[in-house]
Amino acid sequence: MIRLAALALPLLLAAPALAQPPAASPAPQRLVLNLADRDGDGVVSPVEAAEHLASGDAAELPAAQPLSPPNRGPRLRPGKAKAEKPDEAGFPGLSMKRRFVPASEFEQALEYRFLEDLKDRRK
Repeated sequence: MIRLAALALPLLLAAPALAQPPAASPAPQRLVLNLADRDGDGVVSPVEAAEHLASGDAAELPAAQPLSPPNRGPRLRPGKAKAEKPDEAGFPGLSMKRRFVPASEFEQALEYRFLEDLKDRRK
């Protein structure tokens, strides 16, 4: 009798777990990146975008607000750009005089060699 009870005890303890139906796993959900994409192809067509805008609540849509009052002040016209005088080499934008950081000795030597070469070519 004890042997029968020892064999039946694990079955009695496992009976409630076996009696319950297995929990139904939830259906896998698709990742939706854009709510306007109705057919799930990953591309929002103009028709889908229009349907999404039409189905939405108008209070949720942002309203355009003017950044400034409607009256306009005087119109400012930019001045004309002043032409720079070309430097010794003929390149105003690359002049050594325009540098914020003073040129090193190496850079000055290169510049001197460059200017001398230009003078020789113009002769």
